Amino acid sequence: MAKKQSKPYSNRTNSYTRKKSSTDKKTTSKKTTTTKKSTTPKKKDIKTEKLKEIEELEKKLEATTRIRVDKDRIEDTGSLDTSFLDGKSSRSKKNKNILKEEIVKDDFEVVEDEEVIDIPFSDINLEETKEIKKEEKKTTPKKKATKKEMPDFLLDDFKSSPSKRKLDSDNEVGPKEKKEPKKPLFSYVIYSACGLIFIGLCVMGMMALHHVLTTKPVVKYRVKEVVKNKVDDNYLFLGDSHTDFYDLEKFYPDMPVVNSGVNGNRTDAIIDNMKERVYQYNPSKVFILIGINDILDDRDASEISNSIKEIVDGIQDNRPYAEIYVESLYPINNSENEKIDLEMVNVLRNNDKIKSINKEIKKMCKEKKVTYIDLYSLLVDDNDQLNIDYTTEGLHLNNDGYKVVTDELMKYIKK
Repeated sequence: MAKKQSKPYSNRTNSYTRKKSSTDKKTTSKKTTTTKKSTTPKKKDIKTEKLKEIEELEKKLEATTRIRVDKDRIEDTGSLDTSFLDGKSSRSKKNKNILKEEIVKDDFEVVEDEEVIDIPFSDINLEETKEIKKEEKKTTPKKKATKKEMPDFLLDDFKSSPSKRKLDSDNEVGPKEKKEPKKPLFSYVIYSACGLIFIGLCVMGMMALHHVLTTKPVVKYRVKEVVKNKVDDNYLFLGDSHTDFYDLEKFYPDMPVVNSGVNGNRTDAIIDNMKERVYQYNPSKVFILIGINDILDDRDASEISNSIKEIVDGIQDNRPYAEIYVESLYPINNSENEKIDLEMVNVLRNNDKIKSINKEIKKMCKEKKVTYIDLYSLLVDDNDQLNIDYTTEGLHLNNDGYKVVTDELMKYIKK
C-alpha cells in the first residue's frame, strides 16, 4: 500500500507536516498486516465507527472531574492539557492499543468530498506533540515568562474557587517586583507642611488680588514744604523824601530799622541801584513808598505801577525770604490855606492822579502776592485833601502825620 501524505492537525495553531520516525515504521508494518486481512470499510461505516469511538472515549473521560469533551468542540481537543491522564493509562491498555492502530491507520487515509471529523487525541498524538514542542523551543526565541494560561472551560469552574488568589501567585513566573520600602513618618510631615504653606500663600495671594481689585486707589497729595530762611529782624524803609524825612529812631525806638529813602528819588533811581539801596541790608521786611515824584515827569498811572513792580521783582528774586509791603501814595493839600506852599506842591500833582496811581499799585500787589497798605484814606480829610494837621506845607508830613503812619505800619511789623 502506497504511503499517503500526512494531513496537518486542525486542532493546532501552527500547521506542520508529520515526520517519519522509527515508531512510524513499526506502526505502518502493523497497519499493512491488518489491512490485508480485512476489506476497506465504506465511508459511512467509518463515520459511524468514529462516532462510536468518541462516545466510548467520553465514557472513559467521565471518570475525571476536570475535563469534559463536547461533540461540538471535538476540534479543540488537541489543545487540551492531558498530562494528568498519564496515570490512568493502565486501566484500559488493550483498548488504547486498538485505538492507536486505528488512529494511525486513519491518519494516512484521505476521505474525498466528505466532512472530516478529527479524531480525539491519543497517546501517540501526545507523544508527537511533545516532540514538535521540543523542536519549536529550539528554533523559536525564548519568550518572557508569563503566567500559565488555563483553558476556558476550566477557567469558568475555577473562578468560583476560594484558592484563586493563591494559585495566581503560585503561577507567577519570573522575578517578583520588589516592594518599595515605606517612607518614614517625618517625610509625610514635611510634605504636609509644604502643602499647607503653599495653600496659605495661594490664599494670601488671592486676598491681595481681591484687595487691589476692590479697593479704590487712594490719591496722596504731596505737600510742598516751603522752608523760610530765618534771618535777623531788619526792617527796611525804601522811598523818596517822605521816607527820608521819617525819623525812624524816634518812632521805632530799639528796633532794627534802616532808612533807605532819598529826597527827590524816582522809581528809576531805585531800580538802577538795588544792590546798595536794598540787597546789602539783607532785610526781613521791606516797606516801599515811591512814585510821587514820577508825576512831575508826566508819567501815567500804569507806567508808575510797572516801575514799582520791577522793584518788587528784584527783591523777590534776590531776597525771597523778605516780606514786602507797598504803601499807597500820600494825598496832597493844594488849598488856599496860608500854611500851604503851592510852589512845593506843584500844579502837576493832584489827588485825582494820586488815586488812579494807587488803584494800579493795589492791582499789581494782588498779582505779585505782596501786601498793599492803604495810608491815603487815613491821611485825607473830608474835602479829599491832606489833613492840614498832618502836613507842613501841603506835601510832606509833620510828626502828627508820621504818628498816624507809624501806628498803621506797626501792625505789620509786629506780625
